[in-house]
Amino acid sequence: MTDRREFLRRFTAMAGCFAATATVGLSTGCTTSRRPMAAKVRDGVSRRYQFKQGIASADPHPDAIVLWTRVTDTAGSQAVTLVAQVSSTAAFSDIALETTVTSEPLLDQTLRLFAQGLEPSTWYWYRFVTPDGYSSPVGRTCTAPAANEEAPLELAMFSCQEYGAGFFNSYQRLIADDRNRPLDEQTKLCVHVGDWYYETVGRTFEPMGDIEPHPFNKDGSLRSNKDLPSGGARSRRGRYAHTLADFRYLQQQNLRDDALLRARALYPFVYIWDDHEVRNDYWQSYGNAGPMQKNKLASNQAWFEYCPAALSRAAAGPADENPARDFVPTDVENKNYQEFDDNFLSLEENNLKSIGSMTIYRSLSWGKTADLLLIDGRSYRGKRGVDDAILGSESVAYPSAPIDPATVATMSAGRTANGGDPPDKIVYQGAQIDNPRKSAPATTMLGAAQKSWLKEALSGSAAKWKVLCNNVPMMAFGFDSTFTEHGVPDGIYFSDSWDGYPTERNELMQFIVEQNIANVISLTGDRHAHFAGLVYDDYALDSPFPVMAELAGASVSAPCRQQLQQRLSGNDPVFAQIAVADATSTDYVYKSLPALNAWLLYGAKAAEHFNTTMDASAAREKRNPAVNPHLTYADNDAYGFFRVVIDAERCAVEFVTEPQPVVDHTNSDEPPVRRRVKLEVPAVKPGQPARLEQFKVIGEAPLMGVREED
Repeated sequence: MTDRREFLRRFTAMAGCFAATATVGLSTGCTTSRRPMAAKVRDGVSRRYQFKQGIASADPHPDAIVLWTRVTDTAGSQAVTLVAQVSSTAAFSDIALETTVTSEPLLDQTLRLFAQGLEPSTWYWYRFVTPDGYSSPVGRTCTAPAANEEAPLELAMFSCQEYGAGFFNSYQRLIADDRNRPLDEQTKLCVHVGDWYYETVGRTFEPMGDIEPHPFNKDGSLRSNKDLPSGGARSRRGRYAHTLADFRYLQQQNLRDDALLRARALYPFVYIWDDHEVRNDYWQSYGNAGPMQKNKLASNQAWFEYCPAALSRAAAGPADENPARDFVPTDVENKNYQEFDDNFLSLEENNLKSIGSMTIYRSLSWGKTADLLLIDGRSYRGKRGVDDAILGSESVAYPSAPIDPATVATMSAGRTANGGDPPDKIVYQGAQIDNPRKSAPATTMLGAAQKSWLKEALSGSAAKWKVLCNNVPMMAFGFDSTFTEHGVPDGIYFSDSWDGYPTERNELMQFIVEQNIANVISLTGDRHAHFAGLVYDDYALDSPFPVMAELAGASVSAPCRQQLQQRLSGNDPVFAQIAVADATSTDYVYKSLPALNAWLLYGAKAAEHFNTTMDASAAREKRNPAVNPHLTYADNDAYGFFRVVIDAERCAVEFVTEPQPVVDHTNSDEPPVRRRVKLEVPAVKPGQPARLEQFKVIGEAPLMGVREED
């Protein structure tokens, strides 16, 4: 493992990054010479120093954790020196650690403290004391278990929170649920798998049902990202953040949400990113607006400032050395890609500098129970398997109709297809067209270095569970288009997820099988819906092997999949009809019904029949058994999160589906819940297939959303 001293040297080399060690005997009851610097804290709130973005903790180790805050001085002073305190009691009657830290404008007045020398599996409370003696909000956090400890891991998964789309009620729901649990059974970790904010501004959001939207914060301000400091980069689809000031603004807007502020103060978080932290569907430092090395660099810095993490090559997991590294400033220009290496990495100098400015893929261990393998699925990926020549341009996110996965696989494999003899032509919608990837390298989601690290981490893990934290789903989402002339039962729409990278997906799954690695599970989001299913070694095989289970969570507030799919399918009324059914003549909670559930679980004929008759039982009789047999649960008009409790025997999962979060429920201690769907992923022995079992629905059942077999 990387030496802790080397990690601390790298960590503290950046302004706003500090480290301190807990000292035995440092408490309010110790001698005068050892008396804490801020033993007595004034009541009330400082009028001069403000903590508008709250406090947070992140990346728990058995003996350490990262503490974070942002403080501003209304009198105008640039640097603010605080006293950080960590205690084993909420009343701070026993001070375990105390040190001075300073926020500076270089990192937008944010600071990070690596607090070490702590006890494993222990709850701590922390705060920052201002120069005039007042306290920040008080935070609560916990350390990871010792390496030899068998302790359950209670974690909650979140993704896709768009500030202007609605309130982040999922966090308040988690807090309310934990209120009824003993402290030792409460959530120990919140994992956010990307789309922490959305880069677009000026968008409007429509309610799905007959509800009156109230997009106003408690202070009376409009809940909307309408303006950017730079004015935003313009395109035909709107305005986008593109400067450091823009990305900092979006981070700060996110942290105006009261529920998110409370959650960050109550739980340690672990973060990875997806695309909207920079630009929709970007890869490396390129996207639908062309080269954007400056955007990527600015986003990386703002993410580093506001999403604390133990990077700087901190080794806390199964790999010998984590490659993670804190942000390092550099200068770049926006330059288009030129040549690629054999792993689809653009060798253009500015691209390498922008994506190399920070590394976030890393691992964290939770005793003997689980190793969390945190993936960066954006910075090193090549172009997806559905080429721009088919989409029409990089600005088009989805094909006009589902594409045969065999065609996607051929393009994904590039010049390695067909054993290194790629075809000159491919079949697209029944026509023979030139193969646009014949001379290109095989594409990748992870890049060569990260893939090598992931394989090493998987094979080297001694934990019972190997938990992949993915920014996008790994399992296949087949869209049945057999009712069309050239349709297939498993057509690909979502080519920006692992469905667009099937060659590498197969490689990883086959590696897990060949290495006899058991109990790997993927936790993800991105699709704006709840899903549960299995990832196969190769979906194209007649008898594929279920390698691992995957759980995908709905969005916190960004428009749900049903709304998105209705919009994406709008150019084809037939596809639109089997995605969404009119609910105006029913008593359904929204104006439309998620026929998309039926389409994904039972096929197009079942979805069409459900749309026509609203008879779920009759619609199931139209099922196509070839459609997504690996997919068990689909909830496409859901918002919310899911919670997982992992122990040696199983992963117990609870998906929480909430109403559309347009109306402000954050004033309530008990935000409403539409349903809870519970299931289990049992532990298996090496060589045994992964499986999902013990489904239970509490509340309003998802319409044709839980697979029922004959």
